[in-house]
Amino acid sequence: LGLGAAGQRAAMDEFQRWLRASGFWWDETAIELGSVFPGRNADGTPHVGVRALRDLAEGETVALMPTSRCLTRSACAHADAVLRLRDDIGDDAQWLAVLGAALLLERLGLEETDRERKEETDGAVSKQNDGNDKYARLSGYVASLPVREPNVVASWPETRRRFLAGTDVERALRCERAAAKNEWEQFVERRIREELAASSAKIERKKNRLTFEAYLDARSVVSSRAFHVTDEVGPGLVPIADLFNHRTGGNHVAMRLIDEEEKSSPGSSEKKRKKGATKLAATVVARVAKGEEVFNTYGLLGNASLLNSYGFTQEHNPEDTVSVSVPDLRAAAAMRGAPGRVVSKRLAACFEKKSLAPFQEHSLFPLRRVEAGSEARPPTALLVALWAVTATDEAFAKAEREIDQSLMGVHDLGDREDAEDAEDNSRASSTWRAAAERADVSGSIVTAAASEVFLEILDRRRRMYVDVPADFREDEPGASDAVSESAGWRASLRILVESERAIVDAHAAATERRLAATRGGELAEKDDDAKRREKIQNPSVAEAADAFALFD
Repeated sequence: LGLGAAGQRAAMDEFQRWLRASGFWWDETAIELGSVFPGRNADGTPHVGVRALRDLAEGETVALMPTSRCLTRSACAHADAVLRLRDDIGDDAQWLAVLGAALLLERLGLEETDRERKEETDGAVSKQNDGNDKYARLSGYVASLPVREPNVVASWPETRRRFLAGTDVERALRCERAAAKNEWEQFVERRIREELAASSAKIERKKNRLTFEAYLDARSVVSSRAFHVTDEVGPGLVPIADLFNHRTGGNHVAMRLIDEEEKSSPGSSEKKRKKGATKLAATVVARVAKGEEVFNTYGLLGNASLLNSYGFTQEHNPEDTVSVSVPDLRAAAAMRGAPGRVVSKRLAACFEKKSLAPFQEHSLFPLRRVEAGSEARPPTALLVALWAVTATDEAFAKAEREIDQSLMGVHDLGDREDAEDAEDNSRASSTWRAAAERADVSGSIVTAAASEVFLEILDRRRRMYVDVPADFREDEPGASDAVSESAGWRASLRILVESERAIVDAHAAATERRLAATRGGELAEKDDDAKRREKIQNPSVAEAADAFALFD
């Protein structure tokens, strides 16, 4: 928040007073909220998290958070307007827009409430109550949140975003910014303006603060902090839970929903459930030694997702991937000489196979991180796509006929039960693979032509990555503020790009080995054919060569 050490501590103390008054609980003998860990960020700067004050054992509950005091679409100052916005959008998958609007409304109302209190203190106006007390329920929490999450890439200035070239984040960011702009123009701005107009005149005057940038700020905070609260209310901002930092693999606590209990009568030890009252419990799932940071998990997320949504990356992240798109495939096939008309026709044929469509135009094929001693293997759906755009007309037509027969129920080609197909989670991909391998004269879906197109995809991707120059300085307006000088962005970007390059290089090396083996087999076969022809045409040569047959 740009505060010094003393200011940060005072702000955390105030926040903790609000937590206690609002029904939140944490074991103050077990964990310290808002603890500073020097040098823990990738660039050596400190970060704030949760520290174990003693050894923590599996099964312990170290914090309880009432869901009724979380910021959700139904538990906010303007719940009716927020729920109407949700109905306008008509898709629960767009929860980020709904919750971003809820936080923006809370901020506008809280600003006005604080202004009124200041005017009362200064004696400028007499005390009035026009309903702004409704903001008090979440005021301590909303006031503790940053204006924006500066490390979330949507908050990066344009001069910095250009270094994302080629990464999965760049693709996601283009989609994310477009989605946010569409949300704002189509739904959010109109609904919020209507709500402010229906509020008091003092709140209504905040309309001039309604900008797309203000919405992006609120949205970035929501993106980096939201948790799934309950199935009924969906995602929300959860005080305490959002103080735990994330680790992909090896997290120490997990958030679990529990029913809240109350005593049945004063003085009685018997308990009963409170109807509809629930809490999130932070439960220890892995032992923690005294003094260590206590990590939560936001899910199995690779670095592209972490940087895009949360503003940080993790060294050696086991969930890292590099995504290959259908447009990537089209471009690489064209570079390798495949006619555009043929490529489009083949891909369209795949798209149109209904339940046996192995992929669609919008599909992304994830190339996964390769662990030491393992061989990089593309997902089956990508192998099908590569084969489809490079196969001979005869082979593709034969495979397509078998797929059509399977769709009509003439016969079942069967599913391959290997690990790749389980990961693909697609019967269609394994069915196409089986058909392709029967149709291709090589008996394999991994042909030399398909491998060459894949190598072109990887080479094009590798050439897109850029490094941040050591002397780079942001010179956009406002470059000295927290947005441009947020700690760790260079280190996070370095981790992301290095990880993606390693994935690309591993897949390229494995493909080159398979291609060399394929070509070697083809050359050996051609050589054998030539020798056989020579023996038939010239028997004396054949006899002379018999002495070397063992070596052949």
